[in-house]
Amino acid sequence: MDYLKLLNTLAKKEKSYQEDNIIDLLTYPVEFEEIPLITRVGRETPFLGLLPKENLNSFFLNAAIFYLNNIKITARKILNEKELNNLFFCITYPDANQRLFDLYNFYIPNLCITKMKYKESFENQTLLNLDKTPWLKNSLIELGYKNTFKPVYSRFNDDFEDEIFRIFLLNTST
Repeated sequence: MDYLKLLNTLAKKEKSYQEDNIIDLLTYPVEFEEIPLITRVGRETPFLGLLPKENLNSFFLNAAIFYLNNIKITARKILNEKELNNLFFCITYPDANQRLFDLYNFYIPNLCITKMKYKESFENQTLLNLDKTPWLKNSLIELGYKNTFKPVYSRFNDDFEDEIFRIFLLNTST
């Protein structure tokens, strides 16, 4: 259970998803906010010695689901119904995480809080073929979430003409 201690340590270091910051994000939402589970290269290092690399994708996805569910509980506590119904929550994997994958062969998910008006746009994105992303397919199966999430992806060019690839895990029960 040393990894639980590491998660607590990580949560203390990662300011972006500490309670005060989450309350600010929920109270004053922006159009699209992605909160990386780990914001700095190097903070994942302590986990490398505790779990086999092939388990890290599942471990970090499970942690993201845990944090996202806690953010939803906080939202229900502090927002009125109209404000809550204006928000949409999901998990994302932007290709910016490719550097970690290249280093360690795992991805770090992001917690996404966005306006509800984007939900339909996300749902209409191309369905991700999980057979082409075995790391994600295996994690979803291992955690028992294969039918809980609809995995879709988008590609677009940013202002610098770089192509951005992003996977969205959309909860099928919302």
